Formats: sequence, structure tokens, C-alpha cells
Amino acid sequence: MSIISTGGTYSIFDDGVATHDRLPGGTYRVGFASMQGFFLTRIPDVTAAAEPVYGDHGVRLDRVLRGWRRSTRSLGLILSGSKGMGKSLFVRMLADAFHASGTPVIVVDHAYPGLAAFIDTIEGESLVIFDEFEKVFAETDDRNPQHELLSLFDGLSGARRMYAITVNDLRETSAFILNRPGRFHYHVRFSYPDQAETRTYLRDHVAQEHWGEVEAAVEFSVRVPLNYDCLRAIAFELDSGEKFAEVIGDLNIKRTETPSYRVSVSVEDGRTFVGSLKHDFSAEPDVLAWLTSGGERSGFTLYVDESTATWDESGRLHITRDGLRLFDSDEDGETPVSAVLTRQLQREIGY
Repeated sequence: MSIISTGGTYSIFDDGVATHDRLPGGTYRVGFASMQGFFLTRIPDVTAAAEPVYGDHGVRLDRVLRGWRRSTRSLGLILSGSKGMGKSLFVRMLADAFHASGTPVIVVDHAYPGLAAFIDTIEGESLVIFDEFEKVFAETDDRNPQHELLSLFDGLSGARRMYAITVNDLRETSAFILNRPGRFHYHVRFSYPDQAETRTYLRDHVAQEHWGEVEAAVEFSVRVPLNYDCLRAIAFELDSGEKFAEVIGDLNIKRTETPSYRVSVSVEDGRTFVGSLKHDFSAEPDVLAWLTSGGERSGFTLYVDESTATWDESGRLHITRDGLRLFDSDEDGETPVSAVLTRQLQREIGY
């Protein structure tokens, strides 16, 4: 039996009770019970293990860790982008670095009232992870959990911590967090893997005798954006010998949003008309696009047959006068020569 007294109150525990001046290395989840208050529960370590790294994850992680080592105060990190882009892998890689130094990792997955005050009582360095931040800490009619954490993120407490939040939808994230480097010094934005990354990932996960099908998937990824969750599913099927064209229709990979494009149309007199377009050519092959050049606005009808369209590896669709049929308005001097449609995979942010 162990008896621990705090402020004149004596509590009785079994002989497994141990006391620590600092939270030992490991991974913990924050919990709360009405009769007990806040507590930490030890959970299996958040780790990337031997999972391969694609894109520039390693370079960005090194930058964040260098900043952490140089900083004399707490440091914040925002990881944003659509689901399945690699944010969770980055968090696990970050956790591995903290595990290696014996620094505890704390996972927060519930917006408990009073959470900021509790975390601030934990002394010593730590990595505090808030996954799906805008979802877990969504504003309600009677409180804004994100604003309740602002004083914690200011980094003015005695303990030095790294705060890492993952965000799918930046529109649901407080304006007092975004573009506030004093609170969150880093904001790493994740986008869809490009064709080189897609090819590398699939070849790493598909037997070499099926690499011909890998190229079919890479070509498809130019037209339909594929995140790493999609690539994992495709690789699973191709590695069993499936043909890409036969299996893709049965996978849970469907276009759920109308594609957006940047449009550039060149006309015979040398001018270029530009603008934006949101349209699903697979459902309706032609669309009227209103574009501008030097303040002049003109309408062009674009016709695209996606089944025969040729996309380049940067996700651009090139349309020529003799190719996919491009029509314009009947105004003189504006006969179109060519057009380029560039997929906009995500809302552009920053620089």
C-alpha cells in the first residue's frame, strides 16, 4: 500500500504507485473523468517504424526539428491538407524523433473544458499532438475550444513544448491561429503526390512483374487526383495481379467534387485569354468559359473528350485546334489556336 498526501488530503494506492519529477518518455493520451479530473494514460508509441517516406517529408521534418532545437520557447506546427496526403505519417515521424531523445509525446483527441490549464501543469519538454484539430475542437453555440487554447499556444509558460496540429479544412481553423507565427511558427502544406511520387510508391508496393499496370495507374493519376490512401488500395489490387482498368471501377475511389482548372487560350493575333473554370468534362464534354486578356472579356467554348485526351505529367491538358475541338465566340481576330487547362487540386495557399 502507498499513501500520497497532497494539500492535507491523503489518497491510498496499491504498491504499483511510482512518483516522477518529470513525465517519463513514452506516448500518453489525455483523459478526463468527472470524479477524477484530468489524467494521462500510457498508450502504444505513435511511430512511423520502417514506413517508407515519399516526397519531401524528410527535408521538411529536418527543418522543423532544427527549429525546435534552436528555439528557447515552445514552438507550434500546423500540418494541413486533404485527408490521405501524409499528415499522419509526418506526425509519426516527428514523434519518432521525440521518442529517440526520451521526450514524452502527448496525444489530445477530445476538447475537454480546462484542457489548456491541465497541459500547462505538465512540466518538462514534450510533443503535444492535436489530430484533426478543426473537427475535434469545432466551435459550438456556447464555446469555442480553439480560442480556449490560444494562451497555451502563445508559449509563455515555463515548460517548453512542441504543439503539432493536423488540419483537413483550414476554413474551420481560427483566424487567431493561422498566419500567427508567434503561436505556430511552421505551417506545412500537403498536396497530392505528383507522377514521380505516385510511380515510386506503386513500384515499392507492387511486384515487378505487374509494373506495366503501375504505368496505367500513373497515367490515371494525372486526370484524377490520388492521395496515398488511394494509392495503397490500388497497390493492394495490382500486387495480386489485377488489371488496373478492370479494378479501378470497383474501388472506393470516386470523383466527389467538380474539378477546377486554370484556363489559358491563345488566339491567332497573339493574345492570351486566361481565367478559371469549374467543370466535369466526363459528365458534359463542352463548356462555355469566360476569359480575359488586358481587360477584354470573351467567351470560348471548350470541348474535351476525356477518354482520348492526353495529359502531361504536370497535370495539364493541352488542346489544339486540330485536336480536341476548341470553339470560340464569333468575334473577329479571336480564332483560338490552342488552350491549356491546368488542374487545381487544392486551394492555393501562401507562397
